Amino acid sequence: MAIAVHPYVSGVPHRIKYFEAIYEYMRQHPGVLFWTGEQILDWYKG
Repeated sequence: MAIAVHPYVSGVPHRIKYFEAIYEYMRQHPGVLFWTGEQILDWYKG
């Protein structure tokens, strides 16, 4: 699942701790990958 977050949301200082918390939570699960758009495209084309 690709997640796109607009800078209006992610660029606000008081929200960054929540993004960091949810990303850390997701990293704890096996099989969860964090890829750039380029990495997703390479996998798709692969």
